[in-house]
Amino acid sequence: MIVVLIRHGNTFAQGDTPTWVGRAQDLPLVPAGYDQAHAVGRAILPISDRILGIRSAGLKRSQQTAECIRDEIGREDLVVEVDGDLDEIDYGKWGGLTTEEIQAAGFSRELSDWNVHGTYPENCGWSTTEASLMSAVARFLTGAIQRNRQDGIEIAVTSNG
Repeated sequence: MIVVLIRHGNTFAQGDTPTWVGRAQDLPLVPAGYDQAHAVGRAILPISDRILGIRSAGLKRSQQTAECIRDEIGREDLVVEVDGDLDEIDYGKWGGLTTEEIQAAGFSRELSDWNVHGTYPENCGWSTTEASLMSAVARFLTGAIQRNRQDGIEIAVTSNG
């Protein structure tokens, strides 16, 4: 069994100011994001007959990406199933802010520790912990193994957690 992890398409257009976007920011894909999702669908077309399921995080951007992929591979028989174990990290106080705004709010050390070492910040309001993320990954993979035959492929669309 193979799980193909796919990141959702872009949610910021050229010229937009990117912010930290997590579970609490439900942004849709921008036109370039739809193009990216369709390109992924075309790239996996050669294996599309082996795809047994498509699962997505619950946010618009992930579901839109998954639906574009399904449509591109011509597998209308597959229903995009929302799976909470694929949900993104909740960035708490950082959500919706630019990197500069996070630094100005006094979180420079925490930001550096996250970017350099992957250390989860304390006192920043993140509801996602490293332990909860690892548990979600384990549940998802266990479920994927149980849902699929040995030679099957499952598509999982998520982002940063």
